Amino acid sequence: MATARPNEGTLLTAALMRERVIGCVLSLNYDMSVVHALSELDSRGEVSILAGPEDHNRLGQINFIFLHRNVHADADDLIIRRDQLETAWRNRWEEVVVARFLGAPATVFAGLGSPAEVLTETMRAIMAAIAVRPTLVDPRPFGDSEFARALGIEERDYVQSAWSQFMRVLAERVALQHVRDTIQACSTFIEANAFEAEDFAGLEAQLRDLGLIGAGRLRAAWMLSPSPYAPCAAVDIRLVADLLCLVGSVERRTETTARLSPGGIVYFVGKGVASVIVASGSGVLRWTTVEAEVRHRYRQSPFAPPDEKRPRFAVIAGAQGQLMPVTPPVDIVGSFHPESLVSGPDLLELVDADAVRRDDGLARKLVS
Repeated sequence: MATARPNEGTLLTAALMRERVIGCVLSLNYDMSVVHALSELDSRGEVSILAGPEDHNRLGQINFIFLHRNVHADADDLIIRRDQLETAWRNRWEEVVVARFLGAPATVFAGLGSPAEVLTETMRAIMAAIAVRPTLVDPRPFGDSEFARALGIEERDYVQSAWSQFMRVLAERVALQHVRDTIQACSTFIEANAFEAEDFAGLEAQLRDLGLIGAGRLRAAWMLSPSPYAPCAAVDIRLVADLLCLVGSVERRTETTARLSPGGIVYFVGKGVASVIVASGSGVLRWTTVEAEVRHRYRQSPFAPPDEKRPRFAVIAGAQGQLMPVTPPVDIVGSFHPESLVSGPDLLELVDADAVRRDDGLARKLVS
């Protein structure tokens, strides 16, 4: 359980927490799969992980709480015996922390095979005091749910679904709103800058297909974030719109079809396939900083999979100052083979996004 790998459901839970759609998760499990998912999406400083009452001072805005402790706890501290599950929680930390979070406007119980007294009794008391209606997600029919009977949940508040499937539907709904907001930002960006209108139907469909996690990885790559995942609210949507409008412009003028990838590469498909790195200085980074970061990433983790041709161009928007043409030495120690995809020379050429917008020849050069 200590090495449990994240599955789709736990990764989506972590992403929804980073998007601040989920404010708190109270887990009755002991395994570390959600913790590993949060680490994979780099939640440091954003999601507080509480292993038990000793971590109560770490409560934050977004929390993941092991209500019954986790696999790393001492065996005597695990909440696992029948008396602990039924009565020993009263007037203890478990009751306090459950009461704090179950009073939220929206509470969902998911993945609970049988009633847990600390949850059912506390929730009943909250429901008696204020007008809240929790939702129960369970793969069994409503009539077979022991938890629904214990909590007095009505059928209208019951969702028959496996937990991972429910998280998938929730994530799709959140991702769809992100896509709508992004495409609207593209239209606003074009109007504000008096650019030629673009057809975003294909790019919009691809953003939907990337899903919540894929789109978050794409934003992180495009913004040169040190994190592998960038929540939508953490990125100025106008910066993303700038890059999407650029991609749409190149598509139209070169009669190619752009394919987005979470790693930050855009593949322009025409007579052949050209891979182009797209990134932003976010309006604050200097050109020298952006160039150093892009080249470092290109060398250390060359954007494209090992079996694909590496990009020759990186188009940069939102960088401060001017791009200074620099011709670095190709090799000074003879340590690479010039034709190798792994150790070949750094032939990446950085291009200013505005120059691409102005120059049709440069746009065609990118996709050649």
